Amino acid sequence: MKLKVLSLNVWGLHYLAERIRDRLNHIADELHSYHIVGLQEVWSKDDFKFLKDKLMKDFPHSYHFHSGIVGSGLCVFSRYQIVEVFSHTFRVTGGIQDFTDGEVFLGKGVLCCRIKTPEGCIAFFNIHANPKCRESQMFECYQFVQCTRGPDPVILCGDFNTKPSHTPYHLFTKCLGLKDAFLDLPLDTCDLTTNIYTVKTMTPKRIDYIFYADDNCPSHHLVLEGKALALSGPVPGMGYPYSDHEGLEATFTLKRREEPHCPVPILMTEECVAVFRDLCATIEGKRKRYNYSSKQVVGSWVILAALVLVVAVVVNHPTLFSFLAGYHLGWMGGAFTGLAGAIAMVIAFVLFSAVQLKSCHGNEHCGT
Repeated sequence: MKLKVLSLNVWGLHYLAERIRDRLNHIADELHSYHIVGLQEVWSKDDFKFLKDKLMKDFPHSYHFHSGIVGSGLCVFSRYQIVEVFSHTFRVTGGIQDFTDGEVFLGKGVLCCRIKTPEGCIAFFNIHANPKCRESQMFECYQFVQCTRGPDPVILCGDFNTKPSHTPYHLFTKCLGLKDAFLDLPLDTCDLTTNIYTVKTMTPKRIDYIFYADDNCPSHHLVLEGKALALSGPVPGMGYPYSDHEGLEATFTLKRREEPHCPVPILMTEECVAVFRDLCATIEGKRKRYNYSSKQVVGSWVILAALVLVVAVVVNHPTLFSFLAGYHLGWMGGAFTGLAGAIAMVIAFVLFSAVQLKSCHGNEHCGT
């Protein structure tokens, strides 16, 4: 049977992205030829419901992965029954110095839907990673896929925020044994100069992928028949594109093997060991930088808390006697409320930093 798959980052972060509902409406109009669709950056429950309602006739089965404060943004639409769902929220989301870009509030991760087609089950994975800590997140994804793929053919797609030249890419091709559907057609998928949503200082890059494999499947064979960019360029008749990313589509043939197949074990080759070593070295380097930056941020807040206390004493209490006598209690209440808030922020930053650093430290030993 034919299996046509689409992966697209729809750029759906409200208050930052433009024309979200209009673009989603046009995207939905273009999905009717696909069998399985994996979307990234569908952050809003209302946006997912809008897509679900509009696509219900062609895609009666769907799943939206809720995670973090804002969400994971990951969802899957399928013509066939989703019989099992597994999900994982990435533990490492960035350092406390990354609060300003909002990444730490997002619940990015990886979603696995086991889908029952008329020809058999497949394990369909959808992922969205953070470029600032992609090494740790890609290793978490590697572990998740390794543990949940089962005996079925695998399709792994999404916005990996990593280039083919980066070490995390080789985790999937050399260590998991997955094949890049666009290996012989390496097209840029983000920051295209022709896309009006591209920041002018950015350069085109390939960071979205569709990987696949069937070596672990004893009964079925997954054959790549074709691939192409999808939902590329401006919406017909409109002056804006579908997204700031290009979509990827791949067409497969899923068929039963003529002879029983013995699953091929994934061996720890020298290439794979080298990938783990490079990955661990990068994670350790980032962990040290996070540690240093975290100390700087916490130190700044400690200094701010001390300054709040000093200003409160100097301005409201000319003498130590008046401080002890309790004069200017109204000012003092406000000052100490500010001090308590600064201390609370210090504690929150310390705890958050500790969680992130420990998660990085765990991934640092990925090759041992």
